[in-house]
Amino acid sequence: MGKTILSLMILLAVVSSSNGQIVLSSCEAPDSVAAIYKGDADYLALKRIFRNNLPYTDSVNIPSEYSNIVMKALLAVHNVSGLPARDTVIDLYHIHSCSVGVLNSMVIYADSNQIWMQHLRDSMIPTGNALVDSFMTKYNLTISYYRAYNSLIFPGCHSFQINSVRNYNMTAMSNLWDSVPGVSFSMPNSFLCPGMSLKDSIYADHVELTYSRGWGNCAAGCAHRYWKFNVYFDCSVEYLGSYGASVPLGVNDQSVIPIIVIPNPFNHEIKLEGITPPFDFSFFDISGRIVTTGKSSSNEIRSLDRLQRGLYFLIVKKPEISFMLKVVKE
Repeated sequence: MGKTILSLMILLAVVSSSNGQIVLSSCEAPDSVAAIYKGDADYLALKRIFRNNLPYTDSVNIPSEYSNIVMKALLAVHNVSGLPARDTVIDLYHIHSCSVGVLNSMVIYADSNQIWMQHLRDSMIPTGNALVDSFMTKYNLTISYYRAYNSLIFPGCHSFQINSVRNYNMTAMSNLWDSVPGVSFSMPNSFLCPGMSLKDSIYADHVELTYSRGWGNCAAGCAHRYWKFNVYFDCSVEYLGSYGASVPLGVNDQSVIPIIVIPNPFNHEIKLEGITPPFDFSFFDISGRIVTTGKSSSNEIRSLDRLQRGLYFLIVKKPEISFMLKVVKE
């Protein structure tokens, strides 16, 4: 019986199905490789939870059984040999989901007169607030910055950012922080990576993975190329083919490098870290109306005094890639 199964698996490894070639692979990898895909697996698991309105939408912890199934599929594609498309999506374009910051970072605005906020400002942890200290300890959180100036949007509030080493459902984490007396608003950080995406679908016997790569002004909508794989639960990989627009000559690796806005919230100007000037920029209000545009030859965008205070979407564009970020004008 065992020889029969082995022969069948070998046969599957060398033949082409009606949809594409199936090749044996492995769902195991060293920790250093698995770490590359941990954010992808957790992010896709979390999206599936919210997409299907599963009970874990209110859970801070991302269930391992949800992320493990995607992790194995991602590792199988990473490890497979004999499929040229694997080299395209893994080695050439380094396609990932945009999980940077989404799963381990958030900003909180709270009343600066609260004793626990004053302790945070002075780096005194524990702060003396039972809820705050329990969150910091339970989820192993750290403070990356504390901005000791009053928010115009949330009068009397200072802001601080928390980070975690482990990936969490930061939307659920935000709900916890909103229950702390003195907290006015909390917001998970996020980065939009319109130049690439990674999507999954779970079926009875396999995981379908779709990798995509775009080019041009992706923040405003751009052409994409898609590569689709089926990963079966025995870790064999079937390449189903690619579709979409043809990749322009000269487009190469544009790995995700998060753009960081300093300061955020801002008053008169901002500085961008993670992008090489020159670049074009546009500010959109929450209704989608463009309020100002320009071109910067340095890492700074100045003369923002005339913007009304509130939430904006900042689109930063270069010929080869675009980003969109949430920024707050005080």
